[in-house]
Amino acid sequence: MSLHIDTNFPGGNAIIERIEGDQIFLQQDLRDTQSDWFYWYCRVTGASGRTLHFNFTKSRALGGRGPAFSLDGGESWRYLSSLDEDGKGFSFSVPQGAQELRFSNTIPYLQTDWQKCLARLKKYSGWEEGVLAKSRSGRNVEMFRSGPSQKSKPFCLVLTARHHCCETIANFAMEGIIEGFLAQDKDGEFLRSKIDFAAIPFMDKDGSENGDQGKLRSPHDHNRDYLGESIYPEVAALRKFTPEWVGSRKLLFFDLHCPWISGKEQDRIFLVGQENQKIWQEFQNYGKILESINPGPLPFHMEHNVPYGCGWNKGIPSTCASWVSTLPQTLMSGTFELGYDDICGVEVTPDAFRAFGHTMAKALAQYLGAEADSK
Repeated sequence: MSLHIDTNFPGGNAIIERIEGDQIFLQQDLRDTQSDWFYWYCRVTGASGRTLHFNFTKSRALGGRGPAFSLDGGESWRYLSSLDEDGKGFSFSVPQGAQELRFSNTIPYLQTDWQKCLARLKKYSGWEEGVLAKSRSGRNVEMFRSGPSQKSKPFCLVLTARHHCCETIANFAMEGIIEGFLAQDKDGEFLRSKIDFAAIPFMDKDGSENGDQGKLRSPHDHNRDYLGESIYPEVAALRKFTPEWVGSRKLLFFDLHCPWISGKEQDRIFLVGQENQKIWQEFQNYGKILESINPGPLPFHMEHNVPYGCGWNKGIPSTCASWVSTLPQTLMSGTFELGYDDICGVEVTPDAFRAFGHTMAKALAQYLGAEADSK
């Protein structure tokens, strides 16, 4: 079998410019993204026993740990932890007998991964599958909910991920939060007694399955669609659903993102501050609890947060977080940024972020307990 590289599968993205022996020249496919970005995901066959070298010709498309790779058709992933000195390429020695390899700048997360998550959650009761909206292409935009809704519960929690569809790592943290909410322990039981819960794993469902960048797409991306009339059906549906569902109760809201591809200030978990100082203070109160109880393996330090007005965080009124801050029911909300491949020197894995998500749920139980004690 001759060497073949393609992107003809869910989430696929790359422009293969040419192949010269074992040298592969490629670039990320920006599609409708208006500026440079870095997402790519390709499949390689016919490479058994060869040492391949990938050269990115457009711009940097690798984090500090190099590419994520899979030898089993995308079932399991890890980072190579190796790349060229200039950060623009990497080499990979293909095991003898390997039929298919997959490479990406991140660990992918697609519809099939969400279905696997739901299958694992079947051991728990007290939840239901739903649909927030239909995407532009007619796909279901899934919504996980605690069920049935009980207006007697004083709080509502909304989780969102993939406003920028390339930010796949956010979904593993979301899985962990859900598992923490459903856990048969005192924290899970407390959360279920106080909170109605909704999670939307793919705010840009079409982009996630099509393998788009999502960030900075034209005319604007999903996380710039919260001012005026929304152009994306998922966003319009969330803006309608949330205040109606919450009613007179208090709203908690986490929007899960990933930052730039690599760098000291990106290889972290951090909170993004917002202009509404009352809500930001509540988010920090929660963050302090999270920091104090986090057992790892992924570290979280409050000193890494980016308050409103600092650096790049100048506030954008059209974001999800900005919109949530205007809702009168909002008690605490904000954006989590979750590094792609490395957190303060610790390699990112799906299980590591699931564990962090579980800790996020435990911290929420303690936060609500403290909020109740302050009454």
